[in-house]
Amino acid sequence: MVRAYSNELKNKICVRICKKRESTSMVAKEMDIPLKTVEKWVTAYYKDPKVFEVPEGYIFEKRRLDAHRYDSYTRE
Repeated sequence: MVRAYSNELKNKICVRICKKRESTSMVAKEMDIPLKTVEKWVTAYYKDPKVFEVPEGYIFEKRRLDAHRYDSYTRE
């Protein structure tokens, strides 16, 4: 089953692990989130602490707007 997590939750978890120095495995177990998933979030957070500060749905909206640029092209 695929679960979706909000950027707010991801950010809170990363702050607990990276800044408050809590155990990654303990936080993952407490929040009932797979450890590998949390580890991926933490890696992304270490690279860019603002990674989860984008509004929800921003990426999909950006893709939709970018796709409009190619609507005028037709296949031959």
